[in-house]
Order: sequence, then C-alpha cells, then structure tokens
Amino acid sequence: MINPANNNLSFYPYTANTVTNGQSPFSQAFLQQLASYNLPARYQSTLRSLTTPSATAKEVADLWTSMNSLNNAAKPLIAAGAASAFAQKVVISGAGAAVKGTATTKAANAGYDIAVSQLAAAQQNSGTALDAAGGVLASGLAGPAVAKFSITPAGGTAQKFTVAVNPGDTDKAVLDKMAKAINSGSTVVKAAVTTTTAAGVSSSRLVLTGANTGAGAAFTVADITGNLASASGIGSVSAAARDASYTINGAAATSTSNTIKIDDGNVTLTLATTTTGAHIDVGADTAGVTQQVTAFVNQYNATLRTLQSSGLTSGAQYAKQLGQNLPRNASELSGIGVTINPDKTISFDQSAFQDALSRDYNKTKSLIGNYGGLIAGVQKIARNVSSQPPASLAGLETGFAGMNAAYRQQYWQSALFDWLSGGVGGSINIVA
Repeated sequence: MINPANNNLSFYPYTANTVTNGQSPFSQAFLQQLASYNLPARYQSTLRSLTTPSATAKEVADLWTSMNSLNNAAKPLIAAGAASAFAQKVVISGAGAAVKGTATTKAANAGYDIAVSQLAAAQQNSGTALDAAGGVLASGLAGPAVAKFSITPAGGTAQKFTVAVNPGDTDKAVLDKMAKAINSGSTVVKAAVTTTTAAGVSSSRLVLTGANTGAGAAFTVADITGNLASASGIGSVSAAARDASYTINGAAATSTSNTIKIDDGNVTLTLATTTTGAHIDVGADTAGVTQQVTAFVNQYNATLRTLQSSGLTSGAQYAKQLGQNLPRNASELSGIGVTINPDKTISFDQSAFQDALSRDYNKTKSLIGNYGGLIAGVQKIARNVSSQPPASLAGLETGFAGMNAAYRQQYWQSALFDWLSGGVGGSINIVA
C-alpha cells in the first residue's frame, strides 16, 4: 500500500474492489483513466511505461542500425593480424615533397636517410614546329600517298605505322593522323600534337614520350616509305631516357622507376624531386589508431543515447549491458586519455592518448583492444545484437516489454489498488 509518511509503495495482497468498474486489472482503458489522477511523479513514470504503445518498426530498425554501427566502429580496434588498426604502419617523411611512401603491416620500424641525385625519366622526342596551316608534310609526298615509319624500342622489335596523306592536307592535319596511328598501335610511346600561337601564327609539333621511364626504355624512329618521320622531326631525341640515382643510408642504387621498394618490398617510396638529404621514419600509424578510437568513442556515445531515448524496453536493457561491460580499470584508462563517466558515456583526450602510444605502444594497445580492454565487452554485445535481423529484434522487444510490464504490474497490483479502493484522493497525501 502507499505509506502516507513517504508516499512509498509497498506490497499488499490484492483483493477485488469496485474501483476498476469491472475492468480487468491494468487494462489499457483503466490505465488511461488512472493517468488523469494527480499521482506522484514517481508513479506517473511507471504508469507511462505501462501505457506506452508497442515498438514501431522504425524504432527497432534504429536500434539495429545503431548497434551495427557500434560493432563496425569497434572491429578495427580488436581485429587480429593485418586487419588491426594497431598493426598499420606509415612512412613519416621529414623531406617535404621530395620523398613520400607507404608501408605494409610487415614493415620494420626503422629510419632511413635518402639522397636523390637524379630522377628516372622517359625519353621524349619533340618534333619540329610547323605552320599549322602550312603544307610542308603533304608537299614532300607526290600526290595521294601512304607513308610508313617505325618506332623501335631498345633491344626490341620495330613497330610499324601507316599514314594516308592527301594533297592539301595541312601540317597539323598530317601530324594528327600520325599521332592517331601511333596511339592506336604503339606500346612503346604515346603521341600528342601541341599547338602554340605567336604573332597570329599557329605552330604545331608532334611530341613522342616513352611509355616507361628508365635508360632501358629508349626508342628510335625511322622512315620506311616517304619522309614523314624526318620531315616532322620526331626522330630527334630532346630528352634521353634515364634511371633514378639515389642513396639510402649511404648505399648507392639506381632504379628504372621513381617508385622504389625497400625492406623486402614492405616499404614503397616515391621519389618526387632531387634532394641532397632527406630522412624518413617507418613506424606505427598512431594518428590512424587515434582516429579509430575517436570514431569508436563517438559511436559508442551516440549508440548509448539512442538506446536510452528509444522508448524500447530492449533499448534500456542493451544500454544497461553496454555500461556493465565497460572495464573497471578507470585509473589505467585515464592514464591513456580515456574516462568512463558516471552516466556510462566515454570521454577521450586525443593528445593524452597519443602520448600514451609514444610511451608504451603495446600497453596502450592492450588497454584498448585486448580481452578485458575498453572495446571487447561492448563489441560483443553490439555484434550479438546486430547479427540478428530487425524482425528478430522486434520479437525480442515484445518479450522484454511483456516481462517488464508483468513485473511492474505485480508491484502495482497490490499497492495501487489497495490505495484506490479507499477512494482516490482520500485521507492519504498523494502530492509528490
């Protein structure tokens, strides 16, 4: 019954009375009628929970989506092997834009001093500038003609090209035909026609650029029939093919490409400019780990708020479980920038976390990703919930709500009806 001294409910055997007007105890109609009375706030909240409509499909879908997002945010931090955020490696360059790189998870933590004296380059043949509207190339051939020329890679087989030239074709038109023929059939070079205008006169030239860098990627051009190659000037080398030359930790090396691999192929470097001295470090991707932990904390807090405000009985249960599965080692977590607040939300200090990674990477990893760390218990709940289709969660919600309502009704049944049987608002003080 209700204790007049403190308005607390206490258990009391329920006996039939006339207050329910023949309705079954706690029918929705009766509860709605009861809601109009001036009940203390603590009883009103329970009454609202008893009269709340059943879960909607959207509410259940929102719960599932939130838990699935939490599970996905946790995965990189508890994953094993190369999938773990803690296993990722990066190349940190102190050389500005001169040297950049990437590293696999197998790369060794190490530092490298690099000097680049020459970059690798492809051969380029820049033809003669011809009057775009002129007819030098066509006039060099007698009437309609088919001209042939070849491009031969160093140590390789000649690739042959045929171009039909008509009387009246402008030099630009012939150069365009040559470029089209080369680009359609060559694996050795790429061709482009460039046109510039000065003093009202447009000049065009055909430029051939090797498909690959390195001294071994040189090529030659020769006429077979006619004189298009020589007349257009594409046989002259304007920039020779060359290898990259560099040193790593004092050891000299060359490469046909400006992309080089070291540490058994686990570190890939790109040489962008020459430099007399640059330093790079290969190590753990602390910035990436910090970003992943930030994403997890943000998603955890968002999920907790979603569950607590969903109005679903299962949402409240899951929110409670998430809080219960947070680790209890608050002092250790605070040492790496993680604070579990009294309301079970998490606060995260990125700067403190970065410092912790620098001091003891493995210990910090353990406190976050290992069994008993920040992530494991929470991720297990999120994974179990999101592994079920929303339809199954809707069924669980019905079960949760039924059990919860049954418990509350058992509690109210004796106390509230005993109070009501004496007449609403009788001699008992019901002001909260």
